[in-house]
Amino acid sequence: MQMAHTDLQRFQLQGKLGEGADSEAFAAIDTVNGLPVVVKRPHPTLIVRGQHNTVERRIASAVALRERLGEALPHVARLIAYTQTSESEDYFCDAIGEKYSVVVEERALGVPLVGSATDGIKRHPIGAPQNLFAIHPVIPHQKRGRFSVVRDLLDVAEICDRDGMLLLDMRPQNIYFDPLNARITVIDICGVTKARPAVGRKPPLDLHDFYLELFKWYMPHADPPSEPEGYRQPVGMETIPLFTQNLDGMIRRHTERSDEDCGAVELDILRKIRARDYPSIRAFRSDFEAYLSLLERRYEELSDSRAIRQAWQAALEELKDDYWRKFLFNFGCLSAYTQPA
Repeated sequence: MQMAHTDLQRFQLQGKLGEGADSEAFAAIDTVNGLPVVVKRPHPTLIVRGQHNTVERRIASAVALRERLGEALPHVARLIAYTQTSESEDYFCDAIGEKYSVVVEERALGVPLVGSATDGIKRHPIGAPQNLFAIHPVIPHQKRGRFSVVRDLLDVAEICDRDGMLLLDMRPQNIYFDPLNARITVIDICGVTKARPAVGRKPPLDLHDFYLELFKWYMPHADPPSEPEGYRQPVGMETIPLFTQNLDGMIRRHTERSDEDCGAVELDILRKIRARDYPSIRAFRSDFEAYLSLLERRYEELSDSRAIRQAWQAALEELKDDYWRKFLFNFGCLSAYTQPA
């Protein structure tokens, strides 16, 4: 719902949750019902420089999409309220003195698949959830099994595609994972845009760019680590802006994979993505599910390795560290991944 700037006082701020290049997020409590929420605004650095108009357009587009689709949009944090552009220095207790919009969303359960870069500099294991639950699900969830992250993301992309929109920028910092139910919550859909054909030297922008993101951030590039330290760092954070360069690098890495069955199917999919050969998301899903079935069998075999299984379980224990306590995350939910030694 749209609300007046003055009504923001309903949401009592509790402290900053994090920040990205475009936005800043705060934990808050809805004083009407006592539920935890997240309050977001464009990043103050952009606001004071008058450079937040692009962010404002993305926010408006994301708000329109959520209002249009409502409950039909799965795995996306529910929109609670938003304001039009106005000054909010009294609410945030700062002296920015510029107009900007504010968005209030439900607070996601679980942990971000990758924590903030600032926390990484402080040597926190910010990449552990990405590696444990998306890329290397050595031990499956008791009910949803392995690779639920990519399946959930594909569902979101399909709903957006039906609405004529393209889901992009699904980097792991924008995805929260609840280990109890093995389900994701997308906390930022401001990268949603319209597909476009190639124009001049500009390449096309379509679902193949989303498929690239799935493989770059959420699929294994090698076998699971045999030491817990191998799970700590995030994967795919390097900046490679060109579509073809990204795919060429992936194809080279996957050509070196030791598992022949998985490797052949994987390479076929990557080459089709590079050539933009998939006529529909349904065609991609058919190939992708066949690939996931092969990966399931591969990871079932790998889980028999004592070293690999113990490394995974030791990395899972790191989610009990104090660092993760700032999120809505119950350590007891990790029992959904217990497996006899």
